[in-house]
Parts: sequence; C-alpha cells; structure tokens
Amino acid sequence: MKYRSLGKSELRVSEASLGTMTFGDEWGWGSPKSEAQKIYETYRDAGGNFIDTANFYTGGTSEQFVGEFFKGHRDTVVLATKCSSTAPAMIASACSSVKCCGAFPASVMTAVSDLSF
Repeated sequence: MKYRSLGKSELRVSEASLGTMTFGDEWGWGSPKSEAQKIYETYRDAGGNFIDTANFYTGGTSEQFVGEFFKGHRDTVVLATKCSSTAPAMIASACSSVKCCGAFPASVMTAVSDLSF
C-alpha cells in the first residue's frame, strides 16, 4: 500500500480508502456484519488506514460496525466522516449549522463511543 500526506498536514493516509456505505443491509442491499468485517480486515491487512463513513449510511449501522471493527487499533485508523444537504432530514437540519463546516461531530462520537483506546 502506498501512502500520501493528507493535504498540507503530516498525517499519512493510504492512497486507497475504504468506503463503508454498504456496511449493513438495512436498506435492502449491502453487507451483513460478518461480510463487512471480512472486507474491513482485508483492507487493513493490505495496509489501508483511511476509512470513509457517515452517520446516515445504512441508517447508522455502517458507522456502528466501523466503530466496533477498529476497537483496539483506533490510533492507526484515519476516519473521514461528513454531512451533506442530501442527508436524511433529521441530519440535514444539523448540517445547516455554521459549526458543522463539513464534518458532523455526532457522527464521529457514534463511531468511537464506548471504545477503549
């Protein structure tokens, strides 16, 4: 796996990121937890460390899975989350806040809650 600096920071992220929109099958498609975990572990075994999620992917299940999967090695994972105007209504209202600025703090909190580092 090759790595690059994220923007002008010294944070090194893998060139290939793992998108987790299909982690969970609540929308009638996607990967159940066991399959999502295999995908996650294969990505990590290949050296990947840059994971994309959002708190509205599969109704929050995707983010919950990611939080469980990185337990014990959270300090080696770069987690990208977002908020957009195309999010479900309950999230979209929060995204209109100036404080949101492209990241949804509650999303990150969901992924890391109840985890020990």
